Amino acid sequence: MGDFDATEMEKKLKKTFGAWPKGPKLDEPPAAYRKEPGPGVFLVEKDDVNQSNIRLVHLGIERKDPDYFALEVMNEVFGGGFSARLFSNVRSAKGLAYAVGGGVGSQWDYPGSFGVMMGTKSGSTAAGIEALLEEVDGIVNRPPSDDELRKAKDAILNSFVFRFDSKQKILREQALYAFYGYPADFLDRYRAEVEKVTAADVQRVAKRHVRRGDLAILVVGKSADFDKPLSAFGAVQKIDITIPTPGGDKKPAATAGAAASGKALLAKAVAGMGGAEALGRVKDVTTKAKMTTKTPQGDMELSATTISAPPDRMRAEIQTPMGTMVQTLGPGGAFVVTPMGTQDLPGSMRDEMVRQLQRQPVFLAQKAGDPRLTATLAGKEKLGAVDAELLDVTCEKVDVRWFVDPATGRLLRSSYSGAGREGPVTSVVDYSDYRTVDGVTFPFVQEVTQNGEKTQSVRAEEIKVNAGADPKLFEKPAPKTN
Repeated sequence: MGDFDATEMEKKLKKTFGAWPKGPKLDEPPAAYRKEPGPGVFLVEKDDVNQSNIRLVHLGIERKDPDYFALEVMNEVFGGGFSARLFSNVRSAKGLAYAVGGGVGSQWDYPGSFGVMMGTKSGSTAAGIEALLEEVDGIVNRPPSDDELRKAKDAILNSFVFRFDSKQKILREQALYAFYGYPADFLDRYRAEVEKVTAADVQRVAKRHVRRGDLAILVVGKSADFDKPLSAFGAVQKIDITIPTPGGDKKPAATAGAAASGKALLAKAVAGMGGAEALGRVKDVTTKAKMTTKTPQGDMELSATTISAPPDRMRAEIQTPMGTMVQTLGPGGAFVVTPMGTQDLPGSMRDEMVRQLQRQPVFLAQKAGDPRLTATLAGKEKLGAVDAELLDVTCEKVDVRWFVDPATGRLLRSSYSGAGREGPVTSVVDYSDYRTVDGVTFPFVQEVTQNGEKTQSVRAEEIKVNAGADPKLFEKPAPKTN
C-alpha cells in the first residue's frame, strides 16, 4: 500500500494536470496585530487560592525574522532550563517560584509573544514580579558570559538531533516550510546559524525584542494576601472571569391557566412525596449511598454519606481511591477537606452548593405554600410509558423543571441549569426505586446526566430522616500545628 515508482508517478501527474493553466500569483494578505491589552497591570481576583500565577507579556516575532536564531540562544540563556537565569536566580537563589520560565515566542506566519511566567505563594507575589522585572532588565543590559553562551548553544544543538530524528519529523518540518513560504534549506541552516551567535548578538536582539515598557503584567491570585499592592507597579485593571449563573433570563409570565394548573400539579407532587404534614417534619436527611462516577480515566466507584439540613448546611463525606474527601457547606462558608489539607471553596461554588441543597425535591416541596414559590404547567413529555406533565418550579434563586407522573404524583425527573467547574451545566436527574421513610417517599436510585452525557449513578443504601445534624460537622477544622 502506497508503494509506487516516483518517476512513473511524476509522468502521470504531469500528463493529467500539466495542461491546467497556472493561476495568478496570490499576494500575501495584509495582517494587522492588535497590541491590546498593551502595557499595564491586570488582576484576576481569586479568593480561593493561596498562590499567584504571574505572566509578563508583549508581542513577539515571526519565525522569518532575521533575529530568530539569535533569539533562540537568548531564550535559552534567559529561561530555557535549569541553568538559565530565571531558574537559577528567581527559583534557586531567591526561592520565589514553584515554576518559572520565559522567552520571545515565534510563529510561522504571525508574531508569537514574549512571555515570562511564574507561580509563587500569595505572600511573595510582589517580590516575584520584582524578581522577574529584574531579570527582564538583566537580559537586556547584561550580555551572557562565555559560560552562559556555551551552555545555551550546547543545550540547543544537543537537543536538535532529537527534534528531527525520523523521516516523519523531517518531512513534517519541510512541509511546513513549503506551506508558509520559508526557504527549503531553513532546517539545514539552523545549526550553522545558532553556532554563529555571539554574546553581542544576544544583547542586540534582547534590546530590540524585550521591551519592558510594553509589558502587560497579569496576576491571578488573592490580592488580600499579597506582600505589596499591585498598584506599586502601576494602575491596576481588574478582569472579571465570573461565569454568569445559567437560567438568569426571565421567563415570560405564566398565563392564569398555566399557573392554576401548575399549582394543582404541585399539590399532587407534594402528596406523592408523602404529603405536606410529613414533609413539614423533615429537618435533615442523611443518605448513605454507592456512586459510580464517570471520570476521564474511566468509571470510579465511590461511597458517600451526605447530610442535608437546610437552609445552609450540607456535608458530603466521600470515600475515594485516593482517600477520604469531605465537602462541606456551613453557615461560615464552604470548604473541602482532603488528605492534602483544608481549602476554602470560592463564593461561586458555595452559591451553587446552596442551590443544590434547595433544589432537593423534599426541601423544595416544603415551600409549596411559600408566596415566593411559583409553579407553572409547561406541557407534557413522554418518559417511557408515562405522559409526564412538566412543572416549572421557581423559588428565590432556584429554578427547576419537574417531570411528574400525573397518576401518582411521583417525581420521575428533574432538570436544571447550574454552574460547573468548566462553565454552565445542564443537568438531568432521573428518579426511581421509591421507598417510604418516616412517612416521606424518597427515590433510592438517581441517574445523573450533564450536558447530554451520563456522569453519575447513585444508589442509596440507607436514608434517615431527622437523624440529627450535629452543628460541629459543618464547622471548618482548625489548622494543624506541628
